[in-house]
Amino acid sequence: LLWQKTYGGFKDERAYSVFATSDGGYVLGGITHSFGAGKVDMYILKTDENGDTTWTRTIGGPKSDYCYNVIQNYNFDFILSGSSYSYSSGGADAYIVNLTTDMVTAVGDEVPNLNPSDFNLRQNYPNPFNAITNIEYSLSKAVPVSLVVYNILGQKIKEWNFERQSKGDYIIQWDGTNNYNQKVASGVYLYRIVTDNFVETKKMVLLE
Repeated sequence: LLWQKTYGGFKDERAYSVFATSDGGYVLGGITHSFGAGKVDMYILKTDENGDTTWTRTIGGPKSDYCYNVIQNYNFDFILSGSSYSYSSGGADAYIVNLTTDMVTAVGDEVPNLNPSDFNLRQNYPNPFNAITNIEYSLSKAVPVSLVVYNILGQKIKEWNFERQSKGDYIIQWDGTNNYNQKVASGVYLYRIVTDNFVETKKMVLLE
């Protein structure tokens, strides 16, 4: 036995897929109950050759979303496949996500990790967008989190509230709907994160 590791938070995490990468590390794909935006979210985690985490991502909406397999294509993008209740037309739909290298290495040369030293709200991508956009943020400790989307009149459009999220990096996907699952008009929107001691707001553009 060379080494063994466990990964996750205070609830259930499961890995359904794993493969070795060209740098000697590994990529695990599965689901998380501890992190993310919904009850269950897709969970992808990259390790080095010793099994130590180099970055992690959660993907999903307000309901349950599952990753059953993850591969890396010739562009070194990560392709996750599974099922989604958050973005389905009824019940669960087949769901595929393409994570590019830029998405998993955040901004510039910064590498996301499970132990960020600061709170951080990143610029959404894509931006502008016309279907789904990704909102990323980092937590330097376990805190309650509120993420809210506002229109330019300051009216609350969409809200996610978490009693407690662990230290780490997170992705929340917004599909251009309000709290009643109704599509909103194209235009400029603001998104704001609020924690115990951190508030930040950024701008995004929704196109029809």
